[in-house]
Amino acid sequence: MKYIKMQGAGNDYVFFDCIENKFDLDPERLSPLVSDRHLGIGADGIILIKNSNNADCFMDIYNADGSRAKMCGNGVRCVAQFYQQTYLPKAKEINVETLSGIKKVKILSNDGTIAVSSVSMGNIKNPQKYDAYFDCLNERMEYYLVNVGNIHAVCFADKLFQEKFPHIVDELQHKHNNNVNVEFVKKEDKTIKARVFERGSGETLACGTGATAIARVLNYVNNDLTSNYDICFPGGILNVKIDENKNAELTGESELSYIGEINLADLNSFTR
Repeated sequence: MKYIKMQGAGNDYVFFDCIENKFDLDPERLSPLVSDRHLGIGADGIILIKNSNNADCFMDIYNADGSRAKMCGNGVRCVAQFYQQTYLPKAKEINVETLSGIKKVKILSNDGTIAVSSVSMGNIKNPQKYDAYFDCLNERMEYYLVNVGNIHAVCFADKLFQEKFPHIVDELQHKHNNNVNVEFVKKEDKTIKARVFERGSGETLACGTGATAIARVLNYVNNDLTSNYDICFPGGILNVKIDENKNAELTGESELSYIGEINLADLNSFTR
């Protein structure tokens, strides 16, 4: 079966076009095999592009561990890039249905390999501030929870040791029923640097919903009416604008890395 490897700011997925191709495998079992960076193709997860009765297409996301995700800011821009190129080459906007609702993606440019697009991430409610004790730190720490279609815990990392990040992530997952993505944010002059640990995928090079969560927390903490932030991840920069009504818009590049074919029957040989 043909697959498409795409990435946004290093946040990479293996995409399967299920609109014109039959797909009858269990994606929860398939994703860990395909996503394995040593024995599979290697990715942060898989995304199935399906027909939709409510939008141009439907995006079905599975993390690297096989768990299902509701929304992915980088993934949805990749889906829009592929769908425009393949099915609606003259469209300036692609509507993608997700488990978090329909997302409108504006295609600003697309040369066939690299596209720049912006997606409306919707109205983001005020973050919730928490002050909790962490065993790995042997002290209390403040962080913010914000819902951007999935739940993110945003931590300010100025006084945190990076080697503690995985342990903090584990404790945050335990505190919130294994249902949070975690960002560590550090501001250096005017640069906002971030690392992200996604539920079901571990540390990734970037995260679109994570960038949105960070921007909304900064908007809230700074008591800004509007804001415009460039969030710098290890894999690249994502821009998030927040208007006076707290609607967020995420903008960044997406890239078609390559197209390949995989014999899905052979994936049994990867089982360990």
